[in-house]
Amino acid sequence: MTYSEARAQPRVFRQLTGLMIEEFDQLLPAFQAAYEGGRRQRQTKPRQGATTRQPTKKPRGKELTSEQKVENRTISQERIAVEHSLGGMKNVHIVSSAFRNLKKGFDDLVMEVACGLFNFCGTCRSTA
Repeated sequence: MTYSEARAQPRVFRQLTGLMIEEFDQLLPAFQAAYEGGRRQRQTKPRQGATTRQPTKKPRGKELTSEQKVENRTISQERIAVEHSLGGMKNVHIVSSAFRNLKKGFDDLVMEVACGLFNFCGTCRSTA
């Protein structure tokens, strides 16, 4: 079923989206802007105040200096710790699956609870 077919049948449209057509029309511009913003975000610079560190690539036909290798190793160790933390939070099922709740600010609350649970489990493991 296409969008135009569902829109022609208000009852079916509500069953599929949980919204009336008028409600959907009000939300659609915000969703489109967020979708486009997410696509552009991957291509833009990091947020103001955020810092990023990337390893130094090996130049063609040359070797990295020992200082560059140490720096790359440090960055890699930090990245691994972050990746493990993100993977641990995904044990909370609501974080790893599609989140469909449209209440404003609720998605942030869910992530905060997941982070809190992850941190709590980590402290329980380290003290046992």
